[in-house]
Amino acid sequence: MKKKSLLTAAFALATASVLTTSLTGCGTAKQTTSTQQQAQQPTTPQIINPTVDAHADVLSIKDAALMLNYPAKADSIAKANGYTVINRYGVYRVETYAKMLYKNCMPAKSMGKNLYEDTPKPKRKGTSSYVAVNPDGAESIIIGVFNAPTYQNLVEQVKTGGFTLDMAGDEDAYTNGHYNIYCYSGRKTVRIEKVR
Repeated sequence: MKKKSLLTAAFALATASVLTTSLTGCGTAKQTTSTQQQAQQPTTPQIINPTVDAHADVLSIKDAALMLNYPAKADSIAKANGYTVINRYGVYRVETYAKMLYKNCMPAKSMGKNLYEDTPKPKRKGTSSYVAVNPDGAESIIIGVFNAPTYQNLVEQVKTGGFTLDMAGDEDAYTNGHYNIYCYSGRKTVRIEKVR
C-alpha cells in the first residue's frame, strides 16, 4: 500500500509540473509574440512644431530633430541654413564630434589634425551659432549660441513645441516622450537626444 500511495503522489506531482509548465509557457509565448510585433512596427519620428518662430540665423529645434533622425541629411540641412561643415571636430580632452556646423563663427585654434582647443568662437558682428553632431548623429545634437535673446528663442521653441519640464536645475530637462532636450543657460546650449 505504501508503494501505491508513493506512485500516486509521484504521478500527481508530475501532472502538476506539466500543467504549470504548459500554462506558464503559453503566457510567455504570447508576450514574446507581442514584443516581436512591436519591434517589427516601423517607427516614425515625431515632428516638432513650435508656435514660436525660430531665429533666422540659427538652426531651429525642428531642423535639429530632423538631423537627429536622418544623419545623412545633415550636410543638406546645414547648407540650407547657411552653416559651414567640418567633419570630425575634436575638442581637446572633451569630445570628438562627427560634424561641427558653424555660422558667423571661427573654429577654435587647431591643435592638430581634427583637434581644436574648444568649440567655434563667435565673430564680433552678427548672430553666431554652432551645431555639434555626436558620432553617427544617433546620440545627440548640441546647438550653441552666444547671446541671451537667441538662447531664449531656442528655449521658447522647446517650451511651445510640446515639451514639458521634466527636471529643473543647472541644465533644465524637457521631454515629450520621443525626445529629451536639455537647456544649459551657463553655456547657452540646447542638447537634443532621442528617448531610449
